[in-house]
Amino acid sequence: MKQSQDTLASPGLRRPAVAVHPAVQINMNLLTNEKWIEIIAEIVGAWLMNSEFEETGTLWSITQKTVDFGKPVLAEFVLPNGLPGLGEYLLTKLKDGDGNAAMWSSIFFLGQEAWRPFCHVEQGKVWLEAEDRIVWKAFP
Repeated sequence: MKQSQDTLASPGLRRPAVAVHPAVQINMNLLTNEKWIEIIAEIVGAWLMNSEFEETGTLWSITQKTVDFGKPVLAEFVLPNGLPGLGEYLLTKLKDGDGNAAMWSSIFFLGQEAWRPFCHVEQGKVWLEAEDRIVWKAFP
């Protein structure tokens, strides 16, 4: 597929090293919106507008069960790689409505098999993977 202003055919994904990384753990019982990826992308867009960031960075996620919120829940672990300060900003924005909505967590990144890239920053824009998983589309 041809690249345009609104599509990115070959994003420069930033892959974390295989190691333990700090990640934002999101309580999916509280973030019940099926469009949680768009919610994160909106927060990333606001962060991007308020920062001087001009490089590339990628947000990776993995879904796991956890008891870190006081009871068994499904959690989304979001690891922003190459995006300095975004983790703190994301955590603050998610906790704004409910202090139990998100927290810092250390988690092991074991390569791309278990984790998936879902949001990317490049060319001063926020990109989300298209449904065809071939190209990335500019958000919004």
